[in-house]
Amino acid sequence: MPDDLIYSILDICLKLDSLAHETYLRFADVASSEVLSDFWKIMAAEEKQHITFWKALLDYARERKLPPVLEQPLKILEDLRTTYQKAQDLVHKYEPINSDSNAFQMAYRMEFHFLHPTFSTLFHTLHLFATECPNPEEGYQSHLNRFIEGLVKFGDVTPEMEMLGDTLQQLWKENQKLAHQAQQDSLTGLLNMRTFLGNASQLAALASRNHHRLGIMMVDIDNFKLINDNYGHQEGDRILKSIALILMDNIRSSDLLARYGGDEFIALFYDPQTGMANQIAEKVRAKIFESNLDSVPTTASIGVSEQIIGQNYRNQIKELITKADERMYRAKEEGKNRVVSLD
Repeated sequence: MPDDLIYSILDICLKLDSLAHETYLRFADVASSEVLSDFWKIMAAEEKQHITFWKALLDYARERKLPPVLEQPLKILEDLRTTYQKAQDLVHKYEPINSDSNAFQMAYRMEFHFLHPTFSTLFHTLHLFATECPNPEEGYQSHLNRFIEGLVKFGDVTPEMEMLGDTLQQLWKENQKLAHQAQQDSLTGLLNMRTFLGNASQLAALASRNHHRLGIMMVDIDNFKLINDNYGHQEGDRILKSIALILMDNIRSSDLLARYGGDEFIALFYDPQTGMANQIAEKVRAKIFESNLDSVPTTASIGVSEQIIGQNYRNQIKELITKADERMYRAKEEGKNRVVSLD
């Protein structure tokens, strides 16, 4: 996924939560009671946590360090732009806020906009990259519960509004379900990056507890654009599937293997012996080179990193992925069809 697209998507997510934060603070200023004012301040503080989350991810996107976890990013970007415009129009429509009931009606519609499936997907897949922030996926259910409780307590709720509150809950649960589903890359049958990152986080936590080693291998097909240009995209897809099979044949069932995006693959090795990740990488590189994939000359550049995982496992798994990625690009710069495992 082009880096400018993920950056733009994260930037709109930040703008949406910033708009909610500012709006809830205004509600606190005009609330009819101190108790209600405190309620809106809590809601604003929870939005502030999301703002911190988006800013942390934007830093990584700026440095091109985020994995491709969204399908159809251009369509998502267009959807989010429309959502942001609707949220802005909503703020203008209800200004000035002249009753607690109006505030809750506006907040309900704003929270509904924030249930765009992309929020759930990004919360679920990229929290590993915002280690200084609470995981928004874990806290958002509480956020919705608090809002619905406030709606019932303070908002002069009609039966219709209570039903809409239930709809918010159900929509969030459905979005979570969708974010946890679709675990496979549709072309190769390997894990997709959403699933890979979720499982990698769990394995890193386990490695941290047991003081075990983790290894990361990044594989990039050399000159893949030329393969597509010269032989066609159908042949390119066939080569991707063939390389996926080579990788599966040489990766332990206890390890993780995923399509990183485009013509790149990633593997995580749990508790490998020292140097084992590099040995597997060399074997994979040789197999790809020797296969010749039905007369289409094909090679791969591979980067490897490994280390013992300590207490700060979230940062360490992130650093391992970054190092393997950097070494893979160095393998390309040094002539391609090679493995780089040391700085």
